[in-house]
Amino acid sequence: MFGETVRLSRRSFMLGSGAVGLSTPLTTSKRATAATRDEGVSLPLEVVPHVTTSYIFDPQYASVLPYAELFAVEVSGDAAALTGSVIEVDFDSRVASPVDGGSVLRAGRQMLHLPVTVSGSADSGTLTIPLPTLEGSTTGVHENVTVGIPLNRTARFPNDAVDGPRASVIRIRNRSDRVTNEMTVLADPPAPVTGSVWGASVAVVWDDIALRGDHSAGRYSIPAFVRVDSIGPGAVPAGTQIVVDVDAALVRLVVDQVFAGDDPLDVLEVDQTVTTNGGARTTALTLRDPLPARSSLSIALSAVATPSVAELRDLNFARVSVTGSIPSNPLQRVTGSEAASPVSDSGRPRADSAFTSTI
Repeated sequence: MFGETVRLSRRSFMLGSGAVGLSTPLTTSKRATAATRDEGVSLPLEVVPHVTTSYIFDPQYASVLPYAELFAVEVSGDAAALTGSVIEVDFDSRVASPVDGGSVLRAGRQMLHLPVTVSGSADSGTLTIPLPTLEGSTTGVHENVTVGIPLNRTARFPNDAVDGPRASVIRIRNRSDRVTNEMTVLADPPAPVTGSVWGASVAVVWDDIALRGDHSAGRYSIPAFVRVDSIGPGAVPAGTQIVVDVDAALVRLVVDQVFAGDDPLDVLEVDQTVTTNGGARTTALTLRDPLPARSSLSIALSAVATPSVAELRDLNFARVSVTGSIPSNPLQRVTGSEAASPVSDSGRPRADSAFTSTI
C-alpha cells in the first residue's frame, strides 16, 4: 500500500456542554506495509511509527485535538531495500521543533549515530535521515532498524494553542529517490468527556523542622504554605484534589486553614482525608466547589516531629501536587507546575539544612 494514513480520528472535539475526547497518553505502534521496487526486484518494507498521544487546543480554547507525537520509526525488510534509503518526516513547526545532535539507529546490537538534515518554513518542516549500510547485510537478509526522530514538542504552556495542527507524515525514499512508503500518523481516538479547558499551578513556601529521637541532628523540609492558582480559561473543577505527602515516620502534618486568595477570613470548604501507605502519609484536600479562573486558594499547614526509629530505611520527601478527578484529562492544560517538592532535579534537597538519608 502506498500513501497509507494511520487514521482513527482527526476531528476536533468541541467543549463546553458538548463531549470532547479523552485518551490516556500512551505509546502506540501502527503498522503499514508498502511494496518497494528497486531495479526490478520487489522488496516489501514494513514501517511502524512509535508515538505518544498528547493534546493541543484551538486558539479560543473551545476545542481540543489529540496529537500523535512521533519519537521513533521502525523499518523492516530486505537489507537491499533498507541500504541507501532515506526516511523523511514532515512535521508541524508550530507544534514541534528539531533537537540538535542528529539521530540514533538501532539494529540488533548495532547502535549508529545518523546525521539529520532539517528544511522547511515557520509553519512546516521536514527531517531527512539517510539509512546506512548495516554490518553483515546482504540481499535476501531480513533487517529491522529503529530510528529515533529528534523532535521536541514546543507547543507547551502557556503557548499550548495552535490553529489547525497538522499530523506528521512519514516517507521512505529508495536509492533511486522514489517514494516507496508513505503514511500519515494520527492519534488514537478519545472517549467522550464534558467540561471546559482548565489548568492549575502550585507554589509552596517550605520550612524545616528539627527531628526528634535518633535523628535529632537532622532537619526535614515541610510545606508551610501552599498556593494553588487557577490558570483558566475554565474553572478548576470540583473534585480536584490538592495532595500533600510527608514521611509518616518523621512528621505529623496539620492543615490549619484553607482560604480564598490572600484573605484568611474567606474560608473555603474542602473534604480532607489522611492515609498512610509505603511510609508516606498523604493528606488529600478535595474541592467541594469549582475554583474560578484567575483566582487562587491558599493552604496554611504546620507539622509536629514524631519520634523515629533508629534505622530509617527509606526517606519520603515532602511533595505537594494538584490532581484532577479524571486521570489524564485532555481538558487539563499541562502547566508544568502541577507539583512541587523540596528536592531538586538532581535528587538533593533544595535547602542545605534539610535532612538526607544515608546509603
